[in-house]
Amino acid sequence: MKARSIYKISLAVLVATLQTLIGVASAAPSPAPAKTPPTSKAPPTPVEPEVPQSVFNVPGNPKDGKDPFFPTSPRPYVPGTVRTTNTTVKPITVDFVLTGISPFGEKPYAMINGRTFGNNEEGDIPTTAGKVHIKCVEIKADSVIIEFRGARQELMLRKGL
Repeated sequence: MKARSIYKISLAVLVATLQTLIGVASAAPSPAPAKTPPTSKAPPTPVEPEVPQSVFNVPGNPKDGKDPFFPTSPRPYVPGTVRTTNTTVKPITVDFVLTGISPFGEKPYAMINGRTFGNNEEGDIPTTAGKVHIKCVEIKADSVIIEFRGARQELMLRKGL
């Protein structure tokens, strides 16, 4: 019984408050619209919004932030190390042996270190330094021009073969 009477009182207070607000709003005089001189009806030029630039800061310590993809990784906080060595790179000496040329027909073939090549054919061949990649550029009657690491080299057929 008490709940219904509280409900009725609350409803009455709410209705009274709304009526007061509506009455105040309708009683306030609305400002008369000011007459403005006619202007040209050109469409306004669109203004391009300024796009903010992204700034990415690499954290120096865990308090500054962490990697969002690997949050437990210490990688962002460890400075990069550069290793310097005093060793010089020795050039690889590779021995190419032209063991035979087959000049028959329109497509001549040459055998270099046990592998057969045609004109403008590339492939890997076994050498004393391991497998290397060469390109057979041109096959002549008694020699072959190959390309190895960007440098051209002519292999001569041994006499007596």
